[in-house]
Order: sequence, then C-alpha cells, then structure tokens
Amino acid sequence: MVENIQTVGYIRQFNPEGIFSLIPSLVLGPEGLNLPTIVDQLENAMVKVQLIPESSSCDDTKSNIVYLGANLDATSEVVELIAILESDLILLDKDLKTKTYLLKKKVMMIYV
Repeated sequence: MVENIQTVGYIRQFNPEGIFSLIPSLVLGPEGLNLPTIVDQLENAMVKVQLIPESSSCDDTKSNIVYLGANLDATSEVVELIAILESDLILLDKDLKTKTYLLKKKVMMIYV
C-alpha cells in the first residue's frame, strides 16, 4: 500500500513548485491535462513530460498500456497486463451473456 505521498495540486491546478520539489525525471499525465504553462515550465527545467492519450475504449486502454510500457522500459509487464485485461474482458463478456434484463418500467407523475 502506498503511503505518505506528497500532493502537488489538483487535476486542473498543479503547483509547479510542488512538482519541482520532487525532482522528477519524468512526469506522466493525460493529454487533456495539457496546461501549457506547467508543461512549458517542466520542459524548460529539463523534465521530460509525456502526455498520455485519453482512453475511450478497451483498445485505447491497451494502446496506452503499450505506450507506457515503452516509455517506462517495462515491456514484459505490458504483455502480462494486457493478457490479464483480455482475460477479464472475456470473463465479463461471458457473464453479461448469462444475465437476463428486466423490461424498463414506465412511470408517469401527475400533479394536481
């Protein structure tokens, strides 16, 4: 379990000084987080910044896992993680096929 991690701000309000105080060699974040001033400040301080594309599908997630594995020199972990993900997706698909879905009820409210 991870404990005692310093925070550096919130999703849209990062504190560059807080990031610099951790002396990172790499900062990862989502593309939508691209706050130009923060990214520029980090890059000007010779900190490598990698913005990860947003995932909206399982294939996107797999692509991001491969991307992260390549950038973090963790290719063997990538193979294992994608195998787990694909296995879980197969189990989920099988589970969903066995479910019966109830008809939705229609409700009408009358105010008098």
